[in-house]
Amino acid sequence: MSRLLFIDDNPEYFRMMLNTLEFIIDDLKVDYGRDVSRAIDLLCDNQYDIVVMDIFVPLGTKRSIIGPKTKLYEDLESSHLGGLEILHFLEKMDKMPTLILHTACLDGNLVEIFNEKAKFRIAKPSPPEVFINKISQALCD
Repeated sequence: MSRLLFIDDNPEYFRMMLNTLEFIIDDLKVDYGRDVSRAIDLLCDNQYDIVVMDIFVPLGTKRSIIGPKTKLYEDLESSHLGGLEILHFLEKMDKMPTLILHTACLDGNLVEIFNEKAKFRIAKPSPPEVFINKISQALCD
């Protein structure tokens, strides 16, 4: 069974993606983290094949430490740049899951940081077929 972690502070995107994937891809367990705290807890407790995430994710209640990638953007609202914290955590893992970026971010510098590690980028919003396509491709690799 493959495992996917979906990280986004908007539960509507998660429900849309889950409703689509449940009936299309067999043997896929999907977990949801709506902030950095929950996502990192899940990453510590489980091994994921794929992480689908937004750049703009709140830090959560247990996270107050700002890592090196987020410090580059201190002039922005860093409490919502949790994606950088998650990326930093993923990079330190022994086996980094396949990363799929799902974002409306247009900041070229931020997107470039993620594009170095992300296999795919899905624009937000996107139709469900796009999720199915990219997740299926990632599972086949």
